[in-house]
Amino acid sequence: MEGILMVYGEEVNNKSTIKGTVLDIAPTILHLFNLPIPNNIDGKILKKIFKDKSIFVKRKPMYVDAKYYLRKMCREEVRKRIRKIKKKI
Repeated sequence: MEGILMVYGEEVNNKSTIKGTVLDIAPTILHLFNLPIPNNIDGKILKKIFKDKSIFVKRKPMYVDAKYYLRKMCREEVRKRIRKIKKKI
């Protein structure tokens, strides 16, 4: 459950180490990119890696149903197939 996550940037706190687990990496990265976090994901957002006044600390995380990304992929696949069919017509 141990690992290393290296983060660098203007919004990043200069502390050398922060306690967390590898489970915290996915929700932290999703939050960083302002993407919804599936509600069944283990781990937490490592907000301590960001400066106190950072937009990433102020931003409220978005949590979604566990099947959100699966449904999104299915919708994209359907759209892709429809575009293919339209080209043939």
